[in-house]
Amino acid sequence: MQQALQLAEEALTAARERVGKSELTAAEQTIEQRYQDAETALQLREKRLHDLKDEMNRQRGRLEGSEGLHTRVADAESAVREAEEALAREQLEADAHKRLRDLFEDCRDNQVAEVMGPIGARVLQWSQSIGLNEYREVRFGERYLPDGIMLDSAGVNRLQALADESYGTGEQLSLLVRLALGGTLARDEPTVAILDDPLAHADAAKHRRILEVLRLAAEGSGAWTPAAGPLQILIFTCHPDRFDYLTSARQIDLASLIVRES
Repeated sequence: MQQALQLAEEALTAARERVGKSELTAAEQTIEQRYQDAETALQLREKRLHDLKDEMNRQRGRLEGSEGLHTRVADAESAVREAEEALAREQLEADAHKRLRDLFEDCRDNQVAEVMGPIGARVLQWSQSIGLNEYREVRFGERYLPDGIMLDSAGVNRLQALADESYGTGEQLSLLVRLALGGTLARDEPTVAILDDPLAHADAAKHRRILEVLRLAAEGSGAWTPAAGPLQILIFTCHPDRFDYLTSARQIDLASLIVRES
């Protein structure tokens, strides 16, 4: 166990170093704003170019019936060329900013997938163990929170939000995500998980399967990837009879501990 714990700590340190290296610099964090500024400047220059072209056309019309306007027309044409050159430079810079932003978003998505991929796999494994077999992937977003689930159906490649599932299924999936994340956070020291009647909408068979997952999550395992530490799970319930067969769990009747004033 000590060796497994040391390997897990080394993996955590490496992961934190990778996360630190992937953080954006102050200049990189302003790319979005600079890109928007470039877009605004591009629009202004396009409007100026359009106005200059209109002016050039008006000058050409006057030149046909007037003398001495050749110089003004030449100046307008020169201004149009300058505007077009400036527009090309702005467009090139805007494209460069957009390319950088896309690269940073790809790096961020890869980092999230690397860190949260094993967590999603654990949630998927547990969900299959309780009878939720219609999913093939759990996706996490840039804030390391679940974005949704992918259905295991031929021809279906759509991310489905947890809220789109039935209330009971959404409740069970949310519980599995919390347990998987909690075990990862408990690698350095045990963590307390407080649940308020989390299985109120589960049928009896699924209820027992989920309790087996709770037992595994409470014990943790250094052999898992990533390793999971033990959880102290406190369940508050109005249905204690559904937990009577858990002989290893300590049950406390809060009603009997309440002292009422006469």
